[in-house]
Amino acid sequence: MNNKGFTVVELLASFTLTMIIMVFLFEIVLQLKEVYITDALRTKIYDKNAIVATTLNDKIESMRKDSTIDGKKIVCDNKECGIIIVDEGGEQTQEIQFMNPPLIEIGDDNKSIIIGEQKIKYPDKINEINNNFQIIPDCDTDANSSCVDEPGVKRYLVINFYVTSDYLDKRIAFNYVKRIS
Repeated sequence: MNNKGFTVVELLASFTLTMIIMVFLFEIVLQLKEVYITDALRTKIYDKNAIVATTLNDKIESMRKDSTIDGKKIVCDNKECGIIIVDEGGEQTQEIQFMNPPLIEIGDDNKSIIIGEQKIKYPDKINEINNNFQIIPDCDTDANSSCVDEPGVKRYLVINFYVTSDYLDKRIAFNYVKRIS
């Protein structure tokens, strides 16, 4: 008798090997998809951070060039920045006037940054944006707490925030430092 076919055992063995190979390939495809999503999200966040930095630079430079800013000093607390009016001796002449709209703030949705009137929306896949906005003098504040008011002290606008997401293994930080005096 001439047997030209496969036995049931041979067919089961080949089918089993094919399924094992398919499971491994499927796992690889799933891992590649996860890497693609993570990298795409990270790239979008970095792009938005670059837009924030450029917009902040433009806004601060336009404030410096604006003649109405002469005699005013930018100040920040942890949530928003404002201006105070100073006289020629550097003394504060009135209370802080927070900018309206503020120089920079976190949007109501906690997924956007607002600079002046421009809203920069971050991807929907992020959880939140956490922030810290402040002015840091170039001096040792523990040794001399009044050095901020001294003439000639360099002051820096420091803006830090970070973005968190379930898709990222760690948070992505944004650090912006600009000398303002």
